[in-house]
Amino acid sequence: MFGNKNITTKELLKSVRQIEIKTSRIVNSYFSGQYHSAFKGHGIEFDEVRKYSIGDDVRAMDWKVSARYNEPFIKRFREERELNVIILADFSASTNFGFTKTKHNLIVEVSALLTFSALKNNDKVGLLIFTDTVEKFIPLGKGRNHVLRIIRELIEFEPKNIKTNISNTLEYFNRIQLRESITFLITDICSELPKKEIEITKKRHDFIVCLVNDMLEYELPNLGGTLVIVQPGSILFAFISFPSVYLSSSLVVFTFIVSATSLPLTVKLKYA
Repeated sequence: MFGNKNITTKELLKSVRQIEIKTSRIVNSYFSGQYHSAFKGHGIEFDEVRKYSIGDDVRAMDWKVSARYNEPFIKRFREERELNVIILADFSASTNFGFTKTKHNLIVEVSALLTFSALKNNDKVGLLIFTDTVEKFIPLGKGRNHVLRIIRELIEFEPKNIKTNISNTLEYFNRIQLRESITFLITDICSELPKKEIEITKKRHDFIVCLVNDMLEYELPNLGGTLVIVQPGSILFAFISFPSVYLSSSLVVFTFIVSATSLPLTVKLKYA
């Protein structure tokens, strides 16, 4: 469904609409009440410098500006309620695996859910797509047009590389995102996460790791499939446990090394 560079505008709009409908109910029922309660804003931020008026708090005096203009000025601050949400989405080749739904499609849907949640709460949201390098980065922004740009990239973007490197991704992210944010790392990585980069990220940001897995990675269902290996003069049988539903949508390559002088083996797949 996703990651097709040949997708037409009509198909793209249909996919965006499907995602919006699918996530809107979750956003409205769950995130609307608990999204901001889970994460708080960053306190107060600088707003402007203005001339001092009688009654202003002298503790807000901006002494540098006052000395420059030879009259008193104070700093004004405003409470910052909006949040900065950054989504780090793993688009490596391993995410294309899946039984009823690929892990890639699930990553797209989770990312879309977080993006529409940010839109509903009037928060800024950004997207970083990575493999073993940073493939695409959309800086923080807000508003419906910005959100739809992110959803479009999630649907139609095709990565150039196939491997995963979270360490490089977090190093890049920590260089460019100096302002505190809520950062979601959505990945299917099975190996240990890079501790050093994780600790650095956690010191600067609210950091949440979302691991996406598929049931076939833990246990293959036994649906009675039979793999028939045909070789001149002999027939070998081997029982396998791949569901026919999965094989019908994926290419499985079996490599057999018998000897340097053996004829190439012809591999056929037959179901019991």
